[in-house]
Amino acid sequence: GEAVFATTFHRQPILNGLGSFPPRHIAKLQELINSQPDMLARPEFATALAQNGARFVMLHITKPDSPTWADMQRNPLLRAEGCFVPEPVTPMPWNITLCVAEVKR
Repeated sequence: GEAVFATTFHRQPILNGLGSFPPRHIAKLQELINSQPDMLARPEFATALAQNGARFVMLHITKPDSPTWADMQRNPLLRAEGCFVPEPVTPMPWNITLCVAEVKR
């Protein structure tokens, strides 16, 4: 998908996978995220990311008032860096806002 394509620009490893069989850690993270409606606001979400080596969370949103981003901003183990709207002159693989949070260690 788009996240995997974006790695051709930034050349950083990512947690999500692409292919016929997603990596096991993705299934576990997805289960965790889907277990509670506000899981992104809970410390155990950031802890699971840190245990998988994540340093940042990149969230693609289509609306500035995204409840998902609001949840991440409330998470005490994430440091919300901000949201970035692509500029029309910047060649990007997507045309949506990207919000970034750092996983606190």
